[in-house]
Amino acid sequence: MTATQTSKDSSVSGLNPIPQAFPAPIATPVKQEYSPSLAYRDVSHQQRQTSVIAFGRHDEGQLGIGDHTIHDVSPVQVPDLNNVGITAISCGSFHTVILLVDHTLYACGEGGDGQLGFGSTLSVNIPTQIMFFKGKYPTLVACGEQHTLVACKGEGLYAMGSSGEGQLGIGDYSTRLKPTLVPMFQGKHIDMMSCSHHSVVVCQGSVFVTGWNEQGQLGLGDDRNRNQFTELEFFRGKRIKQVSAGVRHTVICTTDGVYTFGGNSYGQLGLGHAVRELSPQRIPFFDDKTVSCISSWFHTMVVCNDYLYTFGEGEFGKLGHSKDSSAVDRDVYQPERVPYFSGPDIHSVIACSEHSVVVTSNGVYIWGNGDAGSMGHGDLQITHPPDSRVHALDHYDVNLISCGTDHTMVYASSK
Repeated sequence: MTATQTSKDSSVSGLNPIPQAFPAPIATPVKQEYSPSLAYRDVSHQQRQTSVIAFGRHDEGQLGIGDHTIHDVSPVQVPDLNNVGITAISCGSFHTVILLVDHTLYACGEGGDGQLGFGSTLSVNIPTQIMFFKGKYPTLVACGEQHTLVACKGEGLYAMGSSGEGQLGIGDYSTRLKPTLVPMFQGKHIDMMSCSHHSVVVCQGSVFVTGWNEQGQLGLGDDRNRNQFTELEFFRGKRIKQVSAGVRHTVICTTDGVYTFGGNSYGQLGLGHAVRELSPQRIPFFDDKTVSCISSWFHTMVVCNDYLYTFGEGEFGKLGHSKDSSAVDRDVYQPERVPYFSGPDIHSVIACSEHSVVVTSNGVYIWGNGDAGSMGHGDLQITHPPDSRVHALDHYDVNLISCGTDHTMVYASSK
């Protein structure tokens, strides 16, 4: 366990908490591809009060609320982020990275592998500036389990944190405490990226993968880990819309369909069986349909033709198909519609470790296992849709939402 910096002690060299006088800019919606767990919805571009609302586990400081509580079961505001303009939030397993509209980067939570980019193994429990990126122009951020990727305009891609499975893509398996430029992408534009125990990066239209590959989640035709980004040539010539790195599988949405590959023990590939796939396979169900959102963990969520479909691991009822006790936890091997959500009001979805998130025009719905308080219902109970609306968020328009293993961060504007 690493030391935790509190809001009363921000004097550590190279660490700057967010200045309280930061002006309140207009909330800016962003693309979902910024992070595997990132979701968004459009809001009117009017000047309104904004807040970051956090709930779930805080034992490593990942909520950024500056105390030492184990978890907060009810949503709370992050004091240092009131009326701060934010472009993106990405949550790793136990850390959070926040990109502000002025292109400064802040982080909080576990830093034991250098995933916060401070040049040390320090953990912090308030949002603290990553000084390495001062003067640079970060545009995208994606957090994996214990690593972080940051794309910078004109420079390419930086990686930091654990590379035990090669997930940093820098040519070895050594931890990096400071952001390190990935040679392959130097000077190139990064389109989108997603991280878990492996990393998926789309650069100038091409797909590159690195990291853990025990189940074939890199899609390269074998199960050997990689420590350098390798082009997934299968997708050459295809237009990539979204990518999502699950724990043991990967989902890629193109203009001609939805492809999955990797681990499949729960049916999370949606192919009707439980056999892993070492190379990309198109899910026939989604052929000739319009897919707007994807997300994956040990289960997969897809919004298609204004309906929500889920498949994969069903533990704690996180697939949302039924409240019947005899069927609620069943695994599902092909896309199955969640009956409680339909229409264009579905803005985004997030597949999490033990729960699922849907952002709609009518509110935010989170269901599954709440034993860490990460669903924001004010208790630690298992919840099922449609009785899963997070009422504490009813008075906000949600601009961004991101989930880690057991914590949730929401950037919202007051209605």
